Amino acid sequence: MTTIPVILLWLFTAAALYASSRNLAGALAPDDGANAGRRGIGHWLPVAMMALGAIVLDQPEVAIGVIFATSVNALTITLGLALLVGAPGQARIPGERRRLWAFLLPAALLALLAGFTGHFTLLHAAIFALEGLLLAPMWIDSDAAKSSARAGLFSRRCQPSRPRWARGAQGALGLTLAAMGTWAAVRGAVTAGSWMPTLSVGLVAAAMISPLLTLPMLSSHVHLASRGESAAATSATVAFVMLNLCALLPAIILAWHLRAPAWWSAAGASILASTGESPFPATAPADPLDAPPAAAPAASTGGWFNPTRPLRYPMIVWRVDAVMLVGLGLLLVPPAMGRWDLGRREGMGLVLGYAVYLLLIAALSVRAL
Repeated sequence: MTTIPVILLWLFTAAALYASSRNLAGALAPDDGANAGRRGIGHWLPVAMMALGAIVLDQPEVAIGVIFATSVNALTITLGLALLVGAPGQARIPGERRRLWAFLLPAALLALLAGFTGHFTLLHAAIFALEGLLLAPMWIDSDAAKSSARAGLFSRRCQPSRPRWARGAQGALGLTLAAMGTWAAVRGAVTAGSWMPTLSVGLVAAAMISPLLTLPMLSSHVHLASRGESAAATSATVAFVMLNLCALLPAIILAWHLRAPAWWSAAGASILASTGESPFPATAPADPLDAPPAAAPAASTGGWFNPTRPLRYPMIVWRVDAVMLVGLGLLLVPPAMGRWDLGRREGMGLVLGYAVYLLLIAALSVRAL
């Protein structure tokens, strides 16, 4: 690929991912403070399709990098700018919904502890999924339901309701654009890797793909905060991260073990081969943690289920993203308990934290080359 087609490819990726996220969020929730959980799901669906698509295309490091990098992006630059725009004290939410923020810390600690094995296993998937199942009822508690009903009544008074077929068409358009953006993003990452063989695919996922996935959520949440709905923006951000850790991460672990390597890898390679470039060498690890165990060659038999094939935990993701998530989880514990209100000072700190995150990713990537 020449320079101009690559630039056009990334421009198409940015447009497709932005439009898909906004359409899915608009189809699931109105453009006001109601249904923060649904809004979080709408912004999360393109991330889920990106991660699962990367698994299909035999790029697991892209999948892991996208999950953790979008989580850090959401809790730093997205939440930080929403707090800067909103009035002080608006992010304080009464009821059970606010208490859910405190459970982000256990999920982040689980992600950090999983890194000591160097790989994600089916046991890790089961633990993350179990936490998600235990926390799911908290989103539909009575207090949140009453609050959502009041917000929904306000929405019906101030905005014209749309027919279901229009929202369904908008959702279908969003899913289609997300699939197209996934293909373009993975192809762009492969092209970048072929041009610079020493470039880490994790750095591409963290610095290029993940901001494109969280940019629509940033725009939506800043808009909500400017209208006095910082609480809804904060709650939707936490829901987005919890979906990443407790739903999407177990899903890709299971998908990695269920994939049929004999033909699935060949299909992914054939799709990426259409770029005319060489994909990232998934079977040529750069450090000892990438090396598969002795039982891994059994994956080439083409079976549908292979629990011994490891899903590698990238070292940079563990050292930077997982540690950042633990720190951000600690930051949310006092507000979750009603002992602290998130305001502009905290928002400025989160924005600066995002800058530090990018510097750490770049520094460790260069050091690992």
